[in-house]
Amino acid sequence: MSEALAKNGILVSVHINCAGYTRKDRAITDKVNNEHGATGNAGKYDKNILDPRDVDGPQKAARAARAIHDFFTVGFGKDGFRYLPIELLEAYNEKMDGARSRFRDEVEQLKERLPGLINARRQQLNGMFNEADYSHLDNLDSLYGFEWTPRPIGQSGDLIADIVDEEVKSQIAIAMDEANVQCADAGHDETVSRFLKAVAHINECLTGFSVTRVRKSGGKYKNEPSRRLFDSMITNLADLVEIGDALNIKKDPQLAAVINEIRDSELLKHDVETFRDPEASDIVETVQSEAADLAAKLAGFTGKEI
Repeated sequence: MSEALAKNGILVSVHINCAGYTRKDRAITDKVNNEHGATGNAGKYDKNILDPRDVDGPQKAARAARAIHDFFTVGFGKDGFRYLPIELLEAYNEKMDGARSRFRDEVEQLKERLPGLINARRQQLNGMFNEADYSHLDNLDSLYGFEWTPRPIGQSGDLIADIVDEEVKSQIAIAMDEANVQCADAGHDETVSRFLKAVAHINECLTGFSVTRVRKSGGKYKNEPSRRLFDSMITNLADLVEIGDALNIKKDPQLAAVINEIRDSELLKHDVETFRDPEASDIVETVQSEAADLAAKLAGFTGKEI
């Protein structure tokens, strides 16, 4: 399995750094503790040197980038690296390059706005404003970073260290291959869980769902659903199915069969707008029933009940 994993994918990790805009105010901390007769370690006062709402652009871009990274990959070990199937590498690069550009654009916009934000905060903080709190922002670029790091999957055949003892060398090689198998098992379980979550969500949302046509004032009629449905309920599953075969990193035939069932099912043949039609109750019932059956099959992989 190690050889197939190494041939069909690489490991990637993403490191995104964002500046922090909170600082401990020792003077205010001491004042509060003294006023209440508390000891010096009773608490501390952290102040926002800039309004968090004014500086969250890079953070939002970072969260979006991490979501892209997680979407195209599955967990592989505990060192922060995730497994990226080679067949998804081109799409991953394209999406991550775009995410990195958006992140850098947000940082550039923040740099342009920074002097004005500091002046505004001077008024907002009043007596708590301290010029020294902002000295580290002179080189804002150094406080933000975005990079992704690829590396190949280590195999026993790659063991080139000069180990004289053949028994020790063999033990290390076996341990490396066993570790890869365990990581592949974890990645497989994550793929199953992602499909289960998406399918079970559709089942949950459509169970008991109904639409009533209600006459409003003025004689107009309006469709009122029993609960709110979001388009992402279907589109998230459709996006996952599109890359599902690649995320089946163990090439598990049973998982592949379930993914094909989802692909051919009614779940992806209708949009949420269809469900909101009072005349589509039969469709809703069919989709919900199929979602329930598929969720049960996927739950069987994990041994969990839904």
